[in-house]
Amino acid sequence: MTASIEAAGQAPAVKLTPTVMVRELAKAAIDVRAEDKRQMDEVRAVLHQSIGRLERIALRARITQHQCKREVAIGGGAFIAGILRWSFLPGVITRSLPASWHVPE
Repeated sequence: MTASIEAAGQAPAVKLTPTVMVRELAKAAIDVRAEDKRQMDEVRAVLHQSIGRLERIALRARITQHQCKREVAIGGGAFIAGILRWSFLPGVITRSLPASWHVPE
């Protein structure tokens, strides 16, 4: 038993006074908080990059959708303009030809 008591007495934790133990705990807590802060900063940076990518993807989708709507509107307008053009163009061409050609009316 004496050997066990002497071994326990030689343990580093028994040699620490309460003041030293408080200092060691405070130092360990500061080290852990610094590591946590570093990890949080890394995660925050990755999160900001991911959000930036998502914003660019959303912007590209909105631009593509707007471009598609604009192309449909322009195509529809061109189609209507073509119909109107060809509805009166043959009559204009026919009236401009000489009467001796006897173009059917």
